[in-house]
Amino acid sequence: MFGGLVSFVRCGCLVCLVILSFDIFGTYKEGKRQTIKVLGLADKVVISDHCSIVIRISEVGSCLQTVVNKIERTKNSVMSFISENGIEKSLITDLGNNVEDKVKYVDNVNLNFRYNVTSTIKFETDDVENMRDKCTSLYKSYPNVHVDINYSCKNFDNISHQLIESAVSDAHERAELIARVSKLKLTKALSITTRKINILDADNYSGEWNDGERSYKKRVRLVVDATYSCE
Repeated sequence: MFGGLVSFVRCGCLVCLVILSFDIFGTYKEGKRQTIKVLGLADKVVISDHCSIVIRISEVGSCLQTVVNKIERTKNSVMSFISENGIEKSLITDLGNNVEDKVKYVDNVNLNFRYNVTSTIKFETDDVENMRDKCTSLYKSYPNVHVDINYSCKNFDNISHQLIESAVSDAHERAELIARVSKLKLTKALSITTRKINILDADNYSGEWNDGERSYKKRVRLVVDATYSCE
């Protein structure tokens, strides 16, 4: 239902109301019908249960064959390391080498090195926490290795349904509160729509092997816009 949204599970729902302005919160008279409009918010910390990992190995030098040989040795070691930690070699995709010749881009022939070669491999796994730890070890062992992890949740449809139910329940409670204060009675829901979904980092984690890595724990917030009739 909300495919592509990152991340996922474990923590209770914190349900609350965000009052943005009177324009979207309060009682209204529409002709002879009186309505109450509210926002409902569902907030949940979830942990990813799946990740796609891309590993890039880089080497530079002036002899292309020497650079490629170094790349291949490191790549074979990395693939063996990954296989030893639960990922079958058949599940690892080798995307090959990319060779950049500096002579094509720089007029100055007095270069420290001529070739910059990058080799890329990728794989996917559900063993998120274990593989993150292994990637840290990989980084420490091979300083010319860069790791990118893309987190996701295979079960996010169920989580999104839970968030919608919680947000709708929250909206109904707030509408009932407004009705009681206004000495009115809710009759029925006229419309309930998903207004906004935010996905934020649940902590300030920064991976030691990749300063750009985001937290695999996410805070997902879903807002619904609800209108109720009353009398």
